[in-house]
Amino acid sequence: MSETLAHPEKTVSAPRLNGEEHPLAARSPTSAEVRERLARETVERLLRIRAVSFKGEPYFTLTSGKKSPVYVDCR
Repeated sequence: MSETLAHPEKTVSAPRLNGEEHPLAARSPTSAEVRERLARETVERLLRIRAVSFKGEPYFTLTSGKKSPVYVDCR
C-alpha cells in the first residue's frame, strides 16, 4: 500500500517498506515550508530588481511627507 503525498506540481506515491514509509522517500513540504520558500524568493527578487530599498539616516521622504528607512518602488 502507498501513501499519497501532496506536492505543489504533482501528486506522488511514497514507496513503502514493510508497511512503513521508505527512509529515502521524498518528504512533502509543509505549507509553512512552502510559504517560507515563497517569501524568501519574493524578497530576493524584489531586492534584485531594486524595487525595495533600505537606508539609514537620513531616511527616505515618502510622498506623504513621512520619513521611512524602507522605500518600495511600485512602478
